[in-house]
Parts: sequence; structure tokens; C-alpha cells
Amino acid sequence: MREKSQKQLTLMNPAVDHPQARELESISWILDQEADIVDMVHQDLCQGRPKATGACGMSAEQVLRAAIVKRMFGLSYELLLPFHLADSNSLQRFCRIGIAGRRFKKSALAKNIKRISPQAWERINRILTVLGKEENIKRGSIVLSTGRHANASKIFLTLKPTSNNKVFM
Repeated sequence: MREKSQKQLTLMNPAVDHPQARELESISWILDQEADIVDMVHQDLCQGRPKATGACGMSAEQVLRAAIVKRMFGLSYELLLPFHLADSNSLQRFCRIGIAGRRFKKSALAKNIKRISPQAWERINRILTVLGKEENIKRGSIVLSTGRHANASKIFLTLKPTSNNKVFM
């Protein structure tokens, strides 16, 4: 059974004082404000699947966040994404994987991330673009209006569809 997000967050490692960790926290804050984004990913992941069967795997929120990590850092499914999600406290915190949380295998990551449709990425990008305009965040810019969103513009580049309207995940 697929959950949108974990009902109760597990015990998490404390935040690290590093520019990259602060960037992830800013992106996380944006994702928390826009619940529609997780809803769209959840719809894609549940499409054509029985509702109440199967083991509890990755939540839709974890799939979305892992996809963002993969794209932001240019990680491969085979080795790098599973390793960094298992090894990095900051990435575990961003992806909502608790201290004793389950580590995801490359096949689960690849299968789930690839199920997010190009149409969902396009809609996500539109939501983030509107948010960016409201917050005066410029695409590709590091100059932002508020300290809370420091470096959050990178998410707009991360989720921007390519010229042929596909997102390579």
C-alpha cells in the first residue's frame, strides 16, 4: 500500500551546518508548502495498482525527494544514488529517511522514480514557477528575496523539462 507521506516522521539526524544542507532544507520547505506536488506523484505511483495490497515501500514524498536528489547531484541509479541515500545524513533528512529507516535498493529507486510521468513533472514545474514568481525567485539565479529560500532556485532548474518536453530521470 502506497502512502503519500509518512504519518509520523521517524527519528532524524540533526541538520548539518553546511551550504548544501541549507539548500536541501530550503527545497524541503518549499515542497512542504506545496502539498499538490506530492499528490501528483502519488497519483502516478498508484495508477493501475491495487490500493490495499503490497508491502509498505517508499512513500510518494520519498520518491519525489529521491528524484530531486538524483537530478540535483547527477547521480546514477546503479551505484551512486543508493549509496548516497544510505551514507549521507543530509540526504536522508531531505528524503525523510529516519535513523533506523529502511534503505532503498537501486531497483526500487529506479522503478519508482521512472513512474513519475513527464506530465507530472511539467505540472510540478508550473507550480514551482508560480511560487518562484510569488517569492521573486528567478530561474537560474542565486539572488533570492528571502533568507528562508536561500539557493532554492536550484529546484526550478532541477525540475525544468528539457526542450523535447521530457525530464530525464
